[in-house]
Amino acid sequence: MFLISSRSLREILIIGLLILSSPRLYAMGEVFEHREELGTLKEQGEEEKKKAEALAEERLTFQNILSALREKRLEKGMPAKEVAQKFGRPWVESQKVSALEWLYFNPSGKWLQNPRIQLNFDKDKRLAGWECFYVECAANRDFTSGN
Repeated sequence: MFLISSRSLREILIIGLLILSSPRLYAMGEVFEHREELGTLKEQGEEEKKKAEALAEERLTFQNILSALREKRLEKGMPAKEVAQKFGRPWVESQKVSALEWLYFNPSGKWLQNPRIQLNFDKDKRLAGWECFYVECAANRDFTSGN
């Protein structure tokens, strides 16, 4: 049989009360009470992280296209599939009646003032030209537009 003296019992009770009344434990109770709201905040944080990753990827793709234009690695007649493989997929793809347009942009501020590059493909999905907005595509002004 296990016997506890009254003094030991008193010490155990005092220690227990101190632990139970600690602010940290009280805060943990608050956490458990608001578990649903914390789950929502966690989901929101994960969503923000995904958005930041997508924007970083978009900036990188834009820089790939921009450097390809400046270094003259993007040539008229290139198949759209090859452009996508080498330099990345566009942010917006628009199918016209007899053409295809791709839009790359650098998400750095207001939409209408963001640097953008539009690639134009013919009916055979071959690069026909490009236009650059709010960015200099090449040092040579004559090369700025591929049209």
